[in-house]
Amino acid sequence: MKLQKITPYQLFALIFIFEIGSAILFGLGFDAKQDAWLAILLALVGGVVVLLIYIWLYYRYPTLTFVNYTTRNLGFLGKIISHGYILYFLYIAARVIRDLGELTTMYLLPATPLLVINLLGLLIVGYALYLGIEVIARASEITIGAVYAFFTFILIIIMFSDLVKIENLLPILDNGFMNVLKAAYPQIVTFPFGELIVFTMIFPHLNKKNKLLKTSLLSLLLVGLTLSFISALIYSVIGGSAMSCTFPFVCVVRLVNVAEFIQRFEGSAIIFLLAGGLAKITLFMYAALIGFQDIYKTNDYRPFLLPSLVLVLFLSIMIAGHLAQHLEIGLKIVTYYIHLPLQIGIPLIVLLISLIKRDKLKDEELDQQ
Repeated sequence: MKLQKITPYQLFALIFIFEIGSAILFGLGFDAKQDAWLAILLALVGGVVVLLIYIWLYYRYPTLTFVNYTTRNLGFLGKIISHGYILYFLYIAARVIRDLGELTTMYLLPATPLLVINLLGLLIVGYALYLGIEVIARASEITIGAVYAFFTFILIIIMFSDLVKIENLLPILDNGFMNVLKAAYPQIVTFPFGELIVFTMIFPHLNKKNKLLKTSLLSLLLVGLTLSFISALIYSVIGGSAMSCTFPFVCVVRLVNVAEFIQRFEGSAIIFLLAGGLAKITLFMYAALIGFQDIYKTNDYRPFLLPSLVLVLFLSIMIAGHLAQHLEIGLKIVTYYIHLPLQIGIPLIVLLISLIKRDKLKDEELDQQ
């Protein structure tokens, strides 16, 4: 398959939609209570550092994906680790489709089996993956405006519906700075910011290499500010209930009632949440498929598409018996034992080894590629 190209703006849109994705579903940082918004901004600093590691690796290997330069620096061990990353991408895709399935059964289709909902979602993802990254990127370029406009409208409506109570956000740092720090690290750093590891498989598609740093950082900063504002808004509306509500953003939207005329927006909000989540799943699976293509030196990832979809569907049902268990695994196990080593530990080791070996793609290697 010929290497497809994306523009800087398309990369900006992909990062934004990917990061917002399922993060907006659950709300972030509510362990810090009214300082959740501050915890997100604090975690954003760590997210920027993690992104800079990925960009540094890209500058050393501008035509290679993460699995390529991991194998190049770590040899046979690197190939084993690369297979681990493919499974990681597929596993997180399964977790996100499970999130969306639970959301749909809770609010839209309570009588529909989770398996059926997940299958329908993956059929959409599979079609997008079959078309390729250029089509996915063009879709995100169109979608980002609609998504941002819709959520801006929703947030304005919330602010003008007498739901917001600023006193819920006061006093700032009432529980101390350490409480905010614990809410930010490592939970918010790894989810959603550390999930940008996916883009180490996508950066080589960028058609203007010199725009990568600016484009990525601007998109990430917009994501951080947006999530921080949304968390503040949620807590200002429902206060401490945000910690017990499974999908706090939906809980807030359900309360909207302006003059008994503008109300019942949760259905529309959920549809947009589903669109963002499906985009996230698509990119996780795309990263896995490109990993298969690179490791096995094939020209097309499509032969791996159907088996990957089946595996993700199977995992989405089997990873947990119920929603509470699913969320507990995500918070207590995935963060510490999967996200941290794969998002930060191994990329940092690969970067350090490449610096010690002074290994990077030379001009003649770039010409050959």
